[in-house]
Amino acid sequence: MDFSLKHLDQLQRGTVVVVGMPTDENSTFMRGPALAPARIREVMDEGSSNLCSESGIDLSGEQRFRDLGDLGFTGQWMH
Repeated sequence: MDFSLKHLDQLQRGTVVVVGMPTDENSTFMRGPALAPARIREVMDEGSSNLCSESGIDLSGEQRFRDLGDLGFTGQWMH
């Protein structure tokens, strides 16, 4: 899922968005953080987790939460 600016003008005030940053360009130890956005989306959809809060509110049907995809990175990360 690639991030697209065309959806930004459709967001209403109070909308919570998630944007993935699949990069590990500046990692000083191990590579792997770039895989996190896709992995997080995968486990969110596999059925073993839920979006219920501790107070029992189910957020899965909440329309104010939007996943806008991943930022695209090409070449070197800007320093």
